[in-house]
Amino acid sequence: MGNTSGEKPTVLIFAGHDPSGGAGLQADIEAIGNNRCRAVSVITALTAQNTGKVGSVISQSADAFSEQTDYLLEDIHIDACKIGLVASAEIIDVIVQKIKPLVTIPVVLDPVITAGTGDPLNEADTPKLIMEKLAPLSYIMTPNCEEARRLTGAMEPDKAASILLETGCKAVLITSAETNEREIINRLYLENGEKQDFPWKKLPGTYHGSGCTLAASLAALLARNIDIKLAVEQAQEYTWHSLANAQQVGHYQLHPDRFLELTGDTH
Repeated sequence: MGNTSGEKPTVLIFAGHDPSGGAGLQADIEAIGNNRCRAVSVITALTAQNTGKVGSVISQSADAFSEQTDYLLEDIHIDACKIGLVASAEIIDVIVQKIKPLVTIPVVLDPVITAGTGDPLNEADTPKLIMEKLAPLSYIMTPNCEEARRLTGAMEPDKAASILLETGCKAVLITSAETNEREIINRLYLENGEKQDFPWKKLPGTYHGSGCTLAASLAALLARNIDIKLAVEQAQEYTWHSLANAQQVGHYQLHPDRFLELTGDTH
Protein backbone atom coordinates (compact mmCIF):
# COMPACT_ATOMS: atom_id res chain seq x y z
CA MET A 1 0.00 0.00 0.00
CA GLY A 2 1.37 3.42 -0.94
CA ASN A 3 4.61 4.30 -2.73
CA THR A 4 7.94 2.83 -1.63
CA SER A 5 10.03 3.54 -4.74
CA GLY A 6 11.51 6.84 -3.57
CA GLU A 7 9.79 8.79 -6.36
CA LYS A 8 7.15 11.37 -5.55
CA PRO A 9 3.83 9.49 -5.14
CA THR A 10 0.68 10.41 -7.06
CA VAL A 11 -2.72 10.99 -5.46
CA LEU A 12 -5.88 10.81 -7.57
CA ILE A 13 -8.51 13.34 -6.49
CA PHE A 14 -12.24 13.10 -7.16
CA ALA A 15 -13.71 16.40 -5.93
CA GLY A 16 -15.78 19.44 -6.77
CA HIS A 17 -14.43 22.81 -7.88
CA ASP A 18 -14.75 25.75 -5.47
CA PRO A 19 -14.03 29.01 -7.32
CA SER A 20 -12.83 30.69 -4.10
CA GLY A 21 -10.03 28.13 -3.72
CA GLY A 22 -10.78 27.65 -0.04
CA ALA A 23 -12.24 24.16 -0.39
CA GLY A 24 -12.65 21.44 -2.98
CA LEU A 25 -10.22 20.53 -5.71
CA GLN A 26 -7.86 23.48 -5.29
CA ALA A 27 -7.59 22.87 -1.55
CA ASP A 28 -6.80 19.22 -2.21
CA ILE A 29 -4.07 20.01 -4.75
CA GLU A 30 -2.42 22.50 -2.38
CA ALA A 31 -2.51 20.09 0.57
CA ILE A 32 -1.22 17.14 -1.44
CA GLY A 33 1.59 19.17 -2.98
CA ASN A 34 2.66 20.55 0.37
CA ASN A 35 2.83 16.98 1.71
CA ARG A 36 5.34 15.95 -0.97
CA CYS A 37 3.06 14.24 -3.46
CA ARG A 38 1.73 15.16 -6.88
CA ALA A 39 -1.98 15.41 -7.58
CA VAL A 40 -4.00 14.32 -10.59
CA SER A 41 -7.68 15.12 -10.57
CA VAL A 42 -11.11 14.66 -12.07
CA ILE A 43 -13.84 17.20 -11.28
CA THR A 44 -17.05 15.69 -9.93
CA ALA A 45 -19.03 18.94 -9.88
CA LEU A 46 -18.84 22.65 -10.56
CA THR A 47 -20.08 24.95 -7.82
CA ALA A 48 -21.03 28.60 -7.59
CA GLN A 49 -19.82 29.57 -4.14
CA ASN A 50 -17.61 31.91 -2.17
CA THR A 51 -16.34 31.91 1.41
CA GLY A 52 -19.83 32.56 2.75
CA LYS A 53 -22.46 30.79 0.67
CA VAL A 54 -23.21 28.26 -2.06
CA GLY A 55 -25.38 29.29 -4.99
CA SER A 56 -25.50 26.12 -7.07
CA VAL A 57 -23.90 22.71 -7.63
CA ILE A 58 -23.75 21.20 -11.12
CA SER A 59 -22.64 17.59 -11.33
CA GLN A 60 -20.36 16.68 -14.22
CA SER A 61 -21.83 14.24 -16.72
CA ALA A 62 -21.04 10.62 -15.92
CA ASP A 63 -19.73 9.98 -19.44
CA ALA A 64 -17.25 12.86 -19.35
CA PHE A 65 -16.17 11.95 -15.83
CA SER A 66 -15.62 8.33 -16.85
CA GLU A 67 -13.60 9.25 -19.94
CA GLN A 68 -11.37 11.66 -18.04
CA THR A 69 -10.69 9.05 -15.35
CA ASP A 70 -9.91 6.37 -17.93
CA TYR A 71 -7.33 8.57 -19.63
CA LEU A 72 -5.57 9.13 -16.31
CA LEU A 73 -5.62 5.52 -15.18
CA GLU A 74 -4.32 4.08 -18.45
CA ASP A 75 -1.28 6.36 -18.27
CA ILE A 76 -0.38 7.22 -14.65
CA HIS A 77 0.36 4.99 -11.66
CA ILE A 78 -1.82 5.98 -8.70
CA ASP A 79 -0.58 5.58 -5.10
CA ALA A 80 -3.66 6.82 -3.23
CA CYS A 81 -7.11 8.25 -3.93
CA LYS A 82 -9.03 11.01 -2.18
CA ILE A 83 -12.80 11.26 -2.71
CA GLY A 84 -14.55 14.49 -1.76
CA LEU A 85 -17.81 15.98 -3.02
CA VAL A 86 -19.95 13.66 -5.14
CA ALA A 87 -23.08 15.40 -6.33
CA SER A 88 -24.98 12.62 -8.11
CA ALA A 89 -25.68 8.90 -8.02
CA GLU A 90 -24.24 8.51 -11.52
CA ILE A 91 -20.86 9.90 -10.47
CA ILE A 92 -20.80 7.59 -7.46
CA ASP A 93 -21.39 4.60 -9.73
CA VAL A 94 -18.51 5.60 -12.01
CA ILE A 95 -16.16 6.10 -9.07
CA VAL A 96 -16.99 2.62 -7.78
CA GLN A 97 -16.33 1.14 -11.22
CA LYS A 98 -12.96 2.89 -11.53
CA ILE A 99 -11.50 2.32 -8.07
CA LYS A 100 -12.62 -1.27 -7.51
CA PRO A 101 -9.68 -2.60 -9.57
CA LEU A 102 -7.24 -0.44 -7.57
CA VAL A 103 -7.45 -2.76 -4.59
CA THR A 104 -3.97 -2.11 -3.21
CA ILE A 105 -4.14 1.68 -2.86
CA PRO A 106 -5.51 3.57 0.17
CA VAL A 107 -8.75 5.42 -0.54
CA VAL A 108 -9.56 8.36 1.74
CA LEU A 109 -13.27 9.17 1.72
CA ASP A 110 -14.30 12.64 2.90
CA PRO A 111 -18.11 12.27 2.87
CA VAL A 112 -19.01 15.86 2.02
CA ILE A 113 -22.73 16.48 2.54
CA THR A 114 -22.88 20.19 3.30
CA ALA A 115 -20.47 23.07 2.83
CA GLY A 116 -18.81 24.68 5.83
CA THR A 117 -21.43 27.38 5.45
CA GLY A 118 -24.19 24.80 6.04
CA ASP A 119 -25.45 24.84 2.45
CA PRO A 120 -26.38 21.42 0.93
CA LEU A 121 -24.04 20.18 -1.79
CA ASN A 122 -25.63 17.01 -3.17
CA GLU A 123 -28.83 15.06 -3.69
CA ALA A 124 -30.99 13.85 -0.79
CA ASP A 125 -30.10 10.18 -1.31
CA THR A 126 -26.34 10.79 -1.43
CA PRO A 127 -25.63 9.82 2.23
CA LYS A 128 -27.32 6.45 1.65
CA LEU A 129 -25.32 5.85 -1.53
CA ILE A 130 -22.07 6.85 0.16
CA MET A 131 -22.72 4.25 2.85
CA GLU A 132 -23.74 1.52 0.42
CA LYS A 133 -21.22 2.06 -2.38
CA LEU A 134 -18.24 4.21 -1.41
CA ALA A 135 -17.65 3.38 2.25
CA PRO A 136 -16.95 -0.32 1.57
CA LEU A 137 -14.17 0.64 -0.85
CA SER A 138 -12.49 3.17 1.44
CA TYR A 139 -9.47 2.63 3.63
CA ILE A 140 -10.40 5.49 5.96
CA MET A 141 -13.37 7.86 6.21
CA THR A 142 -12.98 11.37 7.65
CA PRO A 143 -16.46 12.70 8.53
CA ASN A 144 -17.01 15.50 10.98
CA CYS A 145 -19.38 14.74 13.84
CA GLU A 146 -22.46 16.04 12.00
CA GLU A 147 -21.62 14.11 8.82
CA ALA A 148 -21.18 10.94 10.87
CA ARG A 149 -24.65 11.46 12.33
CA ARG A 150 -26.19 12.12 8.93
CA LEU A 151 -24.60 9.02 7.44
CA THR A 152 -25.50 6.62 10.25
CA GLY A 153 -28.42 8.10 12.18
CA ALA A 154 -26.40 7.63 15.39
CA MET A 155 -26.02 10.60 17.70
CA GLU A 156 -22.96 9.31 19.59
CA PRO A 157 -19.59 9.28 17.77
CA ASP A 158 -18.66 5.81 19.05
CA LYS A 159 -21.88 4.30 17.73
CA ALA A 160 -21.60 6.16 14.43
CA ALA A 161 -18.04 4.91 13.98
CA SER A 162 -19.13 1.34 14.69
CA ILE A 163 -21.77 1.57 11.96
CA LEU A 164 -19.29 3.09 9.50
CA LEU A 165 -16.75 0.33 10.17
CA GLU A 166 -19.42 -2.28 9.56
CA THR A 167 -19.56 -1.12 5.92
CA GLY A 168 -16.09 -2.56 5.40
CA CYS A 169 -13.84 0.50 5.65
CA LYS A 170 -10.70 -0.08 7.72
CA ALA A 171 -10.66 3.10 9.81
CA VAL A 172 -12.75 6.15 10.68
CA LEU A 173 -11.54 9.55 11.88
CA ILE A 174 -14.42 11.60 13.31
CA THR A 175 -13.46 15.24 13.70
CA SER A 176 -14.93 17.30 16.55
CA ALA A 177 -16.09 14.08 18.23
CA GLU A 178 -15.97 16.09 21.44
CA THR A 179 -15.52 19.82 22.03
CA ASN A 180 -15.19 22.17 24.98
CA GLU A 181 -14.26 25.82 25.33
CA ARG A 182 -10.52 25.09 25.12
CA GLU A 183 -10.09 22.18 22.72
CA ILE A 184 -11.61 19.89 20.14
CA ILE A 185 -11.06 16.15 20.16
CA ASN A 186 -10.79 14.18 16.93
CA ARG A 187 -11.17 10.43 17.38
CA LEU A 188 -9.66 7.63 15.31
CA TYR A 189 -11.36 4.23 15.22
CA LEU A 190 -9.66 1.17 13.72
CA GLU A 191 -11.28 -2.04 12.53
CA ASN A 192 -9.53 -4.02 15.30
CA GLY A 193 -11.46 -2.03 17.93
CA GLU A 194 -8.60 0.30 18.80
CA LYS A 195 -9.56 3.92 19.50
CA GLN A 196 -7.34 6.99 19.86
CA ASP A 197 -8.19 10.58 20.81
CA PHE A 198 -6.34 13.57 19.37
CA PRO A 199 -6.94 16.80 21.35
CA TRP A 200 -6.18 20.10 19.62
CA LYS A 201 -6.30 23.68 20.85
CA LYS A 202 -9.54 25.29 19.74
CA LEU A 203 -9.10 28.07 17.20
CA PRO A 204 -11.39 31.12 17.22
CA GLY A 205 -12.34 31.40 13.55
CA THR A 206 -14.57 29.60 11.08
CA TYR A 207 -12.78 28.07 8.12
CA HIS A 208 -13.50 27.26 4.49
CA GLY A 209 -11.96 23.93 3.48
CA SER A 210 -10.72 22.42 6.74
CA GLY A 211 -12.15 18.97 5.97
CA CYS A 212 -10.69 18.97 2.46
CA THR A 213 -7.29 19.93 3.84
CA LEU A 214 -7.34 17.10 6.37
CA ALA A 215 -8.48 14.36 3.98
CA ALA A 216 -6.16 15.40 1.15
CA SER A 217 -3.08 15.66 3.35
CA LEU A 218 -3.94 12.27 4.86
CA ALA A 219 -4.17 10.75 1.38
CA ALA A 220 -0.73 12.15 0.56
CA LEU A 221 0.81 10.74 3.73
CA LEU A 222 -0.72 7.32 3.08
CA ALA A 223 0.56 7.46 -0.50
CA ARG A 224 4.03 7.84 1.01
CA ASN A 225 3.45 4.57 2.87
CA ILE A 226 3.28 6.17 6.32
CA ASP A 227 1.56 4.08 8.99
CA ILE A 228 -2.12 4.91 9.44
CA LYS A 229 -1.89 6.21 13.03
CA LEU A 230 1.13 8.38 12.32
CA ALA A 231 -0.40 9.61 9.06
CA VAL A 232 -3.62 10.58 10.87
CA GLU A 233 -1.67 12.54 13.49
CA GLN A 234 0.54 14.31 10.95
CA ALA A 235 -2.43 15.21 8.74
CA GLN A 236 -4.20 16.76 11.72
CA GLU A 237 -1.10 18.71 12.69
CA TYR A 238 -0.72 20.04 9.16
CA THR A 239 -4.41 20.99 9.06
CA TRP A 240 -4.30 22.69 12.47
CA HIS A 241 -1.38 24.87 11.38
CA SER A 242 -3.04 25.73 8.08
CA LEU A 243 -6.07 26.93 10.05
CA ALA A 244 -3.99 28.76 12.65
CA ASN A 245 -2.36 30.68 9.79
CA ALA A 246 -5.60 31.20 7.84
CA GLN A 247 -6.22 34.48 6.05
CA GLN A 248 -9.27 36.64 5.41
CA VAL A 249 -9.37 36.30 1.63
CA GLY A 250 -13.09 37.11 1.36
CA HIS A 251 -15.66 38.60 3.71
CA TYR A 252 -16.77 35.41 5.44
CA GLN A 253 -14.96 32.21 6.41
CA LEU A 254 -11.18 32.22 6.69
CA HIS A 255 -9.03 30.68 3.96
CA PRO A 256 -6.53 28.06 5.27
CA ASP A 257 -2.88 28.68 4.46
CA ARG A 258 -1.76 25.30 3.13
CA PHE A 259 1.73 26.47 2.14
CA LEU A 260 3.58 26.22 5.43
CA GLU A 261 6.26 24.57 7.51
CA LEU A 262 5.10 22.83 10.70
CA THR A 263 6.27 24.61 13.86
CA GLY A 264 4.91 25.41 17.30
CA ASP A 265 2.74 23.82 19.97
CA THR A 266 -0.60 22.47 18.79
CA HIS A 267 -1.76 20.11 21.55
